Amino acid sequence: RPLSLLPPLANFPCCPAGLTFYPGTGWGTDWNGTFFVCDFRGSPGYSGVYSFRNARHRSGFRLDGDPEEFLWDALPTDVDFGPDGDMYVSDWVDGWNQTGKGRIWRLEPTERPAGEAAAIAEVQRFLQGGVEELSDADATALFEHRDRRVRQEAQLAIARRVLDEEDPRAGYEHLVPALKLLREPSDRRTGRLHALWCAWHVVRNHPVLGDQIPRFFIGLLYDPDREVAAQAARVLGDVEWEPAGRRLAALLIDEEPRVRLYAAQALGRVGDPATCVGALLELLETDAKDDPWIRTAVIRALEQLGAPGSVHDALGHEAPHVRQALTVVLRRWNDGVAAAMLDDEDASVRAEAVRAIYDARIEGAMGDLAAWLERAPEGTDEFTLRRALFANREVATTAAAVRLAEFAASDRATPALRGRAVDVLARWTEPMTRDGVVQDHRPIPGGDREALAALAEHAVASPETAAAAGKGRGARRLRRALSRLHVALLADGLVSAERFAATFGPVAEGGDVQAYQLLVQHVPDQPVVDALTRAAVDDAASPLRTAAFGQLDDAEAAERLLAAAEGDDAARCAEAIEILGGLTGPVARTTFGELGAELAREGSGLLVDWLRVAEKHPDDAVKAAVRGIEEALAGADDSLARWRMCLAEDGAALGAAERGRRLITTTSETSCLKCH
Repeated sequence: RPLSLLPPLANFPCCPAGLTFYPGTGWGTDWNGTFFVCDFRGSPGYSGVYSFRNARHRSGFRLDGDPEEFLWDALPTDVDFGPDGDMYVSDWVDGWNQTGKGRIWRLEPTERPAGEAAAIAEVQRFLQGGVEELSDADATALFEHRDRRVRQEAQLAIARRVLDEEDPRAGYEHLVPALKLLREPSDRRTGRLHALWCAWHVVRNHPVLGDQIPRFFIGLLYDPDREVAAQAARVLGDVEWEPAGRRLAALLIDEEPRVRLYAAQALGRVGDPATCVGALLELLETDAKDDPWIRTAVIRALEQLGAPGSVHDALGHEAPHVRQALTVVLRRWNDGVAAAMLDDEDASVRAEAVRAIYDARIEGAMGDLAAWLERAPEGTDEFTLRRALFANREVATTAAAVRLAEFAASDRATPALRGRAVDVLARWTEPMTRDGVVQDHRPIPGGDREALAALAEHAVASPETAAAAGKGRGARRLRRALSRLHVALLADGLVSAERFAATFGPVAEGGDVQAYQLLVQHVPDQPVVDALTRAAVDDAASPLRTAAFGQLDDAEAAERLLAAAEGDDAARCAEAIEILGGLTGPVARTTFGELGAELAREGSGLLVDWLRVAEKHPDDAVKAAVRGIEEALAGADDSLARWRMCLAEDGAALGAAERGRRLITTTSETSCLKCH
């Protein structure tokens, strides 16, 4: 997992849309601390609103229990609570596209807890301007109100009063009740935090008080309520009050993780690099392995402090998680020293270095990453190798092209990844606009043609490599990439037609239709093409047979396929009908239409196969024949005439009664047809 990203609490939900938090009134106290999130998946059958809670975990949070389906079988786009104490959910109704429809659901408790009606009325009064009518002391008292919206409204109201005063002393008087609340006992956490945040708001926006008020926060760093201390550290760092630097550094060893978190975060802004970097590195060693929030805060602080000498000296730290975190710092500095971490003994550090160089485009180290592909240790994960692979396309030198060819011709990676390397070579001279790994916009000019010339005699372009690609999905990708590379080499005159035929002829002989089509398209005059064609049309079991008939003379192909369609083997007859219907020559089209009329007169079960092909046929005469046959069947005295062909003994693919019985009775995909 990359340390450059702060991981989520959980991989949940799949398609988050709206998010809200129970404000504290309307549904009673049982819902306190509950979040609600919309999961929009495009269909109401598996979309709705989840409810979940968080719990403190180290310096951050984790999910407290499993999320629950709160409102389901809807397609919600947003959710929120109104001043009336009820929840409102906007419903898209169905699908992804605009439908011109929509609903808003209102949810209320079936039995509202006692006292909630009065609390709702009070909230409505305060949210409709009632806070403005209160004195400073009374408004400050609302910092401890049970409803979060009222607390925020009161907090912002006091801040506005301070900022609206022209005289700083008059403004300060509005803030006095909040500053007094900060000195209250630690069991009044909610009110004290809002008082701190209110003062924070003033400091950030008042030109005079912004320099005076932060001194009140220093004492809070030693508050018995360590969450208050943590928030005080956060505020002092945000307002960049430098006199707090020494005291914040001392908090890096506090017993409370959240205090250490915000102290580290603050030191990135107000710390002295000469004295803080060492303490931050110690925190990185002790906490960063298991606490992603502290790790992220330390990485950011080191980035902001900008002490490259100290960070470079620590790159040899014995703890892999420290070296990995420091690699992220190098990434954010765009520091080419990150290349030194490519050969680290720990795989996670190497992967982080690769991500740093490639994703952040550290130009001074991209060549080092490209060269690293040759010495990447066995077992390196695919995504790390892909970055090293595309780094060679970034540098686009002849040596890089040969390096990719060596990688593709070896057995060091999966066939799919080797195919990716060949694909890069096949498109070497084409400009790139989208990155091949993270898919962001990354324009790169086309590579030099001389690099391709160096591959003409390389093992990756040899017939043996194409023949040894193997089977399976990854092998198919490798063969497709090899074909594109050879086509590019052929187009540039770097390989001869004979060499091209020698490469793909044996592959086509093994039944590879794509290889045969490549030969037909690019070197049709080579003797191997005619030999493969003649062998395939004479071999009823050849995978190339359908494609081969397309290479025969129109009249010869039509004659041979008509003879096959009139044979005794129903399956071969059906195959011949399908191939004949796919030919575009005039004789083949006429023959196909006449065959349909003959099958209709005979009442053959093969008419099912003919109709299936004819429905998609481009010829107008064939379409007219289909309409004539269907009209004749519909007008027959026999009400089952349109379906009797399905019962004929000579039916094949879709005209086989036994096959149809198996489809209906034993295939899960068609099981619904039994009753519907």
